[in-house]
Amino acid sequence: DQQAKFVEHLREREKEAVCAVARGLTNSEIATAFQISTETVKSLVSDSRSKLAVRQRTQIVESALMHDLINLQQL
Repeated sequence: DQQAKFVEHLREREKEAVCAVARGLTNSEIATAFQISTETVKSLVSDSRSKLAVRQRTQIVESALMHDLINLQQL
């Protein structure tokens, strides 16, 4: 599966951002939690979307669930 190959290319911080998106956090909430700027969060989310070959935040969550980056108990 091509998407699985993309998951392998996610940096650790991108994986953390994907998990935060899956928990329903906004960019501002992620920025506060990670102690980074919202612009940096936007970059992390955008890079993750590109690497996962998806367009929407909901698709990030779907991909993360499908490829075991997160599980429902973590949410």
